Amino acid sequence: MTPEEAVAIYTTTVHWLESRKFSPIQFPPLSYKHDTKLLILALERLKEQYTVAVRLNQQQREELGLVEQVGALFASFA
Repeated sequence: MTPEEAVAIYTTTVHWLESRKFSPIQFPPLSYKHDTKLLILALERLKEQYTVAVRLNQQQREELGLVEQVGALFASFA
């Protein structure tokens, strides 16, 4: 994928979300211990689902890397 294609996909996605009045779901504040604990558990379960697969494609490997990064970030605050 070229950088131009990536920008086009991103721009199209942004316009599509805006046209549908998309509002993002906020992450819980770090002061909410129970909410962050649930988020960490959900991220760990998602990670386990990916690692169960024998072979991961490139997109799944990238998503797994992001899940691990976010999980590590929230685990450091818990």
